Amino acid sequence: MKTLRQEIISYWNNSGLSSLESSTSHADDQLAVLDNYIENNILEEILEEFIAAKFNGNCIDVGAGYGRFTQTLKKYFKSVILLEAAPKIFTILSKRWGDDSNVTCLNDEFENTLINSKSCFILCSGILYLYSLSEVDNFFLRAHKLLEEEGYLLVRDFISLPTAQTVASRYVTQATCFYRTIADWELIAHQNGFSLVFFSYSKPNLFFLRKNKVLKTLDFLGLKKFITYPKFLSLVFKLSDLKTKKKGLRTCFLLFKKSI
Repeated sequence: MKTLRQEIISYWNNSGLSSLESSTSHADDQLAVLDNYIENNILEEILEEFIAAKFNGNCIDVGAGYGRFTQTLKKYFKSVILLEAAPKIFTILSKRWGDDSNVTCLNDEFENTLINSKSCFILCSGILYLYSLSEVDNFFLRAHKLLEEEGYLLVRDFISLPTAQTVASRYVTQATCFYRTIADWELIAHQNGFSLVFFSYSKPNLFFLRKNKVLKTLDFLGLKKFITYPKFLSLVFKLSDLKTKKKGLRTCFLLFKKSI
């Protein structure tokens, strides 16, 4: 019988990602370009504010996918370790980044991988919402062990406000989605030697653009391509309110600092 992590890996291995820019197996390709642009900009802002003046050593990207954050990470770290557990996704990842002298691609799980050197920054994207509380605690303890003193763990996950939600996954067999509140994450951090130092939603709501009917209409009119134009991407990023906490379920960035 497969463990939960094996079921998660099996799902991603069979489904893959919808595009090089996407974080999911079912995203609209052009919306994925928009979301990826904004998330990389937020990541760069975080690295500029918290990392650039203190560190330039190693970082680990857990659940790296096809490496959509790699180019940004390379600007700030001398060594980037890309961890991807799904073999088929890893094949594409290693083809894209395996020849880069500053990048190491590993087909492994974070909980099991043998990494000898400490890192100053760990990024974990789109994984922990499928983990139970004990599994999240184990992840944080592992991150704590692998981080340098006062290193940072950046989690890209879901926030549910005002209350947490627990629902069965529509995609991963026998899995549960744990959509936590900010208070839940603060408690997890405190109990595992971290403190929460930064929060931001990872992408704008743009609810009208995320409706299939709207996308199909824009496509029919030949306007959908404008979603990926640089000026549109830049404008959306500048106008987006990503810090004000609002009701509902949204993806977010949570930055934790190793405190003890």
